[in-house]
Amino acid sequence: MKKIQKFEVFLVGENFKILHEGHIQKMGFTVSKIIEAEDKSFAEQLAIELVRRDEALVKLTKNANLDPPVLRIKKAKILPFDSSTQAQPYSFYLD
Repeated sequence: MKKIQKFEVFLVGENFKILHEGHIQKMGFTVSKIIEAEDKSFAEQLAIELVRRDEALVKLTKNANLDPPVLRIKKAKILPFDSSTQAQPYSFYLD
């Protein structure tokens, strides 16, 4: 069994159609998640799943099925377990 490690996973969201200032606008965002996992690959999978299941983000997103939003990993890094690094909140921008 592998040792559990602590990761900070940085994600980028693109093509999110979001109601903003009374109009649906195509937006992107950056966000980071702090994940404890056995390896980097699993930490990345967990981070993506956390963002996909974020109820507030799901409610905001107005994409049609034929024009889905895109979520990708920008990078992941190992943190010391005693690190006080906090996850970065969503930072939205016009895409």
